[in-house]
Amino acid sequence: MAPGETQFWRVTNSAADTILDLQVLYDGFPQTLQIVGIDAVPVNSRMGPNPAKLIPVTRFRLPVAGRVEFLVKAPASTVKVARLVTNNINTGNQGDCDPTRPVFNIVLTQEETSTVTAAQTSPSTSTAFSANQQRFGGLSSVPVSITRTFQFSEKQPTEFFITQVSAGQQPTLFDNNNPPGSLPRRDRWKKWIIQNVSAGEP
Repeated sequence: MAPGETQFWRVTNSAADTILDLQVLYDGFPQTLQIVGIDAVPVNSRMGPNPAKLIPVTRFRLPVAGRVEFLVKAPASTVKVARLVTNNINTGNQGDCDPTRPVFNIVLTQEETSTVTAAQTSPSTSTAFSANQQRFGGLSSVPVSITRTFQFSEKQPTEFFITQVSAGQQPTLFDNNNPPGSLPRRDRWKKWIIQNVSAGEP
């Protein structure tokens, strides 16, 4: 990073089953990240009181297949160790080992300003910087036709269950050949509540 510059970062969690608890640390001190978008959806959409206002955080928990976009300011020249890290995640007695560890180090370039051109750094209209593309704007006012509750559970090491408890279903071993457990209609909005009741997996 060039001294004094602010960069736009897009971080994805492409791991199979590891949660990331992200922080930017300068000599061990957490830095403020300005959240721009989560899972390609801009924060503070037109539904809120502060449209397109960024959200300041010092850490962000990123689930599997998740994506977050944020602004981060370069460290001062006096900083000795600058890193993006993921913190320890306690996944239970039967879960994976996810200790605190660095993702990468951040170093300053010698130039006072970035050599990257404005055309390369300017976001396109399809990124989370666009305040006009609100994919889920107005969703909170849509009438819900039905609420369904699903539970994920398992029996180690190989048995996995998806149960629609709101319909009175009993846990049935998951099989790709089973018929669909729920058939949504395109002209109706449904509210789904997903519960993870497994013993050791996030």
